[in-house]
Amino acid sequence: MQVGDEQAFLEFSRLTDEQKATLTPTLITVYNEGLRQKDCIRSLLDIESPDAQPVFEDALSRSDDSIAALGARGLAALEANDFASNIAQRLMQVTTSEEFAPFMDSLLAMPTPEAAEVVARIVQRNAGRIGGINTIRNGCRLFAKVPPTEETINAMVYSLINFVPLPYEDAINECELALLEHADAVTPALIEVFNQENESINELLRNNQYPLVIGSSRAALVMAHIHNDPIVEAITAWYSVNHEVPRQELANMDVQQQMEWYNNHGQLFDVTTMALAYNGSDRARETLLAAEHRSGEDEEATLLNNFVDWFGLSDGAEVGLRQPIHEALSMINNPEDRDLLWERAISGNVQRGGIVTDTMLRVNVLHYLGRSAQADEMPRYEEALQAQNENFLQEFTPLRAYWVLAQQCQENIDCYAAAITDPSTVAADETLQGYITGEENEQVQAMITMGINSSAQSGGLWQLAIRFGDQAEAQEALVANMGTSDMMVRMQIAEAMLVIEDLPANTVELIDAQLEADAGRTGVQMLREFRQAVRVVKLVRF
Repeated sequence: MQVGDEQAFLEFSRLTDEQKATLTPTLITVYNEGLRQKDCIRSLLDIESPDAQPVFEDALSRSDDSIAALGARGLAALEANDFASNIAQRLMQVTTSEEFAPFMDSLLAMPTPEAAEVVARIVQRNAGRIGGINTIRNGCRLFAKVPPTEETINAMVYSLINFVPLPYEDAINECELALLEHADAVTPALIEVFNQENESINELLRNNQYPLVIGSSRAALVMAHIHNDPIVEAITAWYSVNHEVPRQELANMDVQQQMEWYNNHGQLFDVTTMALAYNGSDRARETLLAAEHRSGEDEEATLLNNFVDWFGLSDGAEVGLRQPIHEALSMINNPEDRDLLWERAISGNVQRGGIVTDTMLRVNVLHYLGRSAQADEMPRYEEALQAQNENFLQEFTPLRAYWVLAQQCQENIDCYAAAITDPSTVAADETLQGYITGEENEQVQAMITMGINSSAQSGGLWQLAIRFGDQAEAQEALVANMGTSDMMVRMQIAEAMLVIEDLPANTVELIDAQLEADAGRTGVQMLREFRQAVRVVKLVRF
């Protein structure tokens, strides 16, 4: 080592920890003599001796990014928190893209408010010039660990939108979690982005050739999980403004761009409506009811009239707007609203599309009612079924499983839990079997069978959340079923848990155990989405 022999450093890795430690003075001397300095630092990192701190400090001050990065790692390994600001300041000078990562890793290991302030300025640069999207992700992870300031709040909302268009990457998951850690403090900034009033974010979107509605949607995604009055008022105000379709702008778009406009704005409507459902307050319900009313029923309360221009976009546009409103009301599950939803399930209609779109509306309402079906509601289901056009009955018949489940289980939580993984007891119902055998076409039989099983599973998990969510037994049953191989069921469970208030601390332990059990599974996009959904549940419900 003292003569800079490469082989000596290779042999170093074969030594025991005790033997390595005896070489600390030698490594410090060799570094100070300017011989194989990177190898010296890497070896000292392996030893983690406090005696090496002066070497790490010197390395951090060097102009060579790779040596400075090793110094940052060394200081973090020694938990030299007093140097966090120095590391952050050195990060400001990094020009080598791949060297951003070790600096950010070091800062995450010893998070300080001072360092976070510096990082906040860095992540508000173009992601491509600061080491890629991982720098943004780690920035948000750092912000989650320190008290929020005006600078870090600006950085968090900016990072939510600071993505790389080609190839597409973003840090939305990490930044959402960071924002939720500081929910009330970040609310005004999120509302500003939601209302498209943050000019720096608007400019970022324009520069990346994205519409401003993307910023609104991303802000709304986080707002949906923050349950406070300002967010409900902001969404109510958004509902209360007339939303015209920019027809001339759409006329200049190709078909793909037109579809993207439609999808982006539809998604924004869905997310804001679900925000009211998760909030569940009287004010949120009041807004939903005002939006649900049809024109002519109560003109003062018909907020959906502000979106009437959207109805002309397609036959299904009005259904697409009414559907999340009905879902949200069913999740809040106020007894006074069930009569209204039953009326829509029986005779609800929309302006365009005739019997096809009317059927779409009614099937969806009945599906949402089924999530909290009551055992004595079977006559109402029968009334809804008999009111439908006979050509579309097979859309409605599988939904009977919701009420069969309620009749079979009554108040038995274990019974509902069992249906999540084994819907066969529900499917064996004589009337449901009659729906299947009454069809000669095997393909239609298979579709009805699938619909029955799906309704029974969905009914089981949503009943546990909506009707029995305040009971520990129901909460434990939901978490236990998070391990199912059916990813669609998993996602529903994560969403259903968002309607439960005040989950007990032991539920967190159960969730953590489930996440750990899944840790080795990779490569499944829905699995990643599920993990994120569960992390959100942990943050907003505990």
